[in-house]
Amino acid sequence: MTKIRLNVLIAGGTICSLAGAMYAFYTSGVAPSALGRFDWTFLPWVMVVFGGSGNNLGVLLGTFAFITLQKLIVSYKYALSFLPFDPVWLQYLLMGLVLLLILNFRPYGLIREKASYATKPNNMSM
Repeated sequence: MTKIRLNVLIAGGTICSLAGAMYAFYTSGVAPSALGRFDWTFLPWVMVVFGGSGNNLGVLLGTFAFITLQKLIVSYKYALSFLPFDPVWLQYLLMGLVLLLILNFRPYGLIREKASYATKPNNMSM
């Protein structure tokens, strides 16, 4: 079992390193400031929480809804010139508000996790 885990780790590392190399060629270089924590860690987590982390359909629906909402906010934020703050920050404020509302009123996301039924344990040791 340990050898299988090691092979999976090696395969995953290989795929990730190839993806990083392809990204570096695509962007003609990689700078640490280009990979902000907010865009690469927080927003994908919000998408998963928004849709429901228990199933793939929920994650897809959450990602679609999140991206749609984000594009609408970016498109219309400068039309809201009456706001008492700079509209540049509107996207972050509304995404934080949506996250708080989801966590308070639907903590399981848009689609609930499917109930898993316990199966009979087998005699394989891990």
